[in-house]
Amino acid sequence: MVNVFVVPQWFFGYDVALELLFSIITLLVALYGFKLYKLCNEKQFKYFGFAFLLIAISYFLQSIINVMIIYDLNTKLMSLMSFQFLYNLTIFEIYIHTLFFVVGLLLLTYNTFKIDNLRVFYLLFIIVMLAIFLSFNKVFMFYLVASVLLLYLVVYYAINYFSTKKTNALIMFIAMTLLLFSTLHFILAVNHGVYYVLGHIFEFIAYLLIASELYLVNRYSKNICAVTHYGKKKR
Repeated sequence: MVNVFVVPQWFFGYDVALELLFSIITLLVALYGFKLYKLCNEKQFKYFGFAFLLIAISYFLQSIINVMIIYDLNTKLMSLMSFQFLYNLTIFEIYIHTLFFVVGLLLLTYNTFKIDNLRVFYLLFIIVMLAIFLSFNKVFMFYLVASVLLLYLVVYYAINYFSTKKTNALIMFIAMTLLLFSTLHFILAVNHGVYYVLGHIFEFIAYLLIASELYLVNRYSKNICAVTHYGKKKR
């Protein structure tokens, strides 16, 4: 069983524009991550970059498919076949967004483990994908899994902030908290359109915060690389 969101009529189209904007912002975050990886040669920045690249792809594909759905709604007479086509297209959109978005979150989670063993990531990937795609209600399970991963990231960045008192850790903590709220709102959005709107608003603010944090990190990248390499030498 796959549930489809209740989208308020006045918000129809704005959500697609926001999803495209999310893909651009997260792509910029990914590029910042790759730039830091080239400067510092630290795998944590590479994984961070790949995580947000996958999230950017998930939003880009979601927005493109939604544009196709809107186009079909505006140009086709609603026959039984066209309804079936739109329904199948919506299901495909949910699956493709789920795949890329969850793998991105898994990479962010794996990145916090501070280990270089991809077998751990593959194990997490298999467990999570089986849980989602073998579930009776795949949309609910997707957002439940995403909420669990984001809750872990919220706790991780909260501990990081309280131990370091760094501004970038605080920004990431707030951003991950907003993303967590957005996934919880999307669970409710199956039956209530207002939660669908709130979920997009929370996502927009969260990705702006992450982009601003990466901008600050990139601005002081030389100092960050120096600290990182110093820490490695001490160990």
